[in-house]
Amino acid sequence: MPNKTAPSLFDVSHFSFSMKIKVLKNKIKAISSSLFCFFLLSFSYGQFPLDKNFEGLKASPRIMSETIEMVSEGIKFRQVYHFDVSGHLMKIENYNDYHLDEDSLHLGEITYFEYTTGNSRSSFTLSADKSDTVKVTHYEFFGENNIKVYTENYSNSYFTEIIQTLDEKGRIVVTHGFISDRDNEEIYTASITRFIYDHDKLLKLIVVNDRTGAEGKEVYCHSRKYDEVGNLTHMEYQDEDGVIVSIVDKSYEYYGAEVK
Repeated sequence: MPNKTAPSLFDVSHFSFSMKIKVLKNKIKAISSSLFCFFLLSFSYGQFPLDKNFEGLKASPRIMSETIEMVSEGIKFRQVYHFDVSGHLMKIENYNDYHLDEDSLHLGEITYFEYTTGNSRSSFTLSADKSDTVKVTHYEFFGENNIKVYTENYSNSYFTEIIQTLDEKGRIVVTHGFISDRDNEEIYTASITRFIYDHDKLLKLIVVNDRTGAEGKEVYCHSRKYDEVGNLTHMEYQDEDGVIVSIVDKSYEYYGAEVK
């Protein structure tokens, strides 16, 4: 039996919401993983993007496994992304159920994607045994460079709304995120994250919320490593003092080959 459940802490700006973990630990767990998934999306004007283009992947994976360690919080979790041949995301397995006695992560949720014509799609997240629907998320493009993500949680009264602005290359440059109560519309947390790029690489994030103040907090990307086809396999996020905030490790299985 599990002794402890580790929250899935990645949303669109996992650093901004992770600062709230001590207060909002249980609230964030149920809603954040699908939002992190949307952080990965690239953008193509007038049509829904191919997920294989997220983070500038050089080759289309069949499976991408990602382990995230939130160093300051002592939390680790893993997500496994499954793609079809064309590069569309089909499902995500979220290993966020931590068993203390085994010191291991178990499957906690599974997210499936449904595609529609035009600029929208939806996803629904089930419990590991598929007995309960945990949440439903809707993704929609509007205007020329904006994306809206709305997640409704069936296990509680909280919902999240994400508005993203993209540049001419389809990269996320500004994100506004909210966690609210759908009954009384009270906003529990809100954040603005700015993504700063150096050519094709993400250089740093600037996070503004009620803990950082108006000037925000900067988080830098360091220690990148890549596989033989040029896809990112390791990156560290550090704060302004050089302290590691989180560590991301990835491995890929490609159609016809495997590269780690």
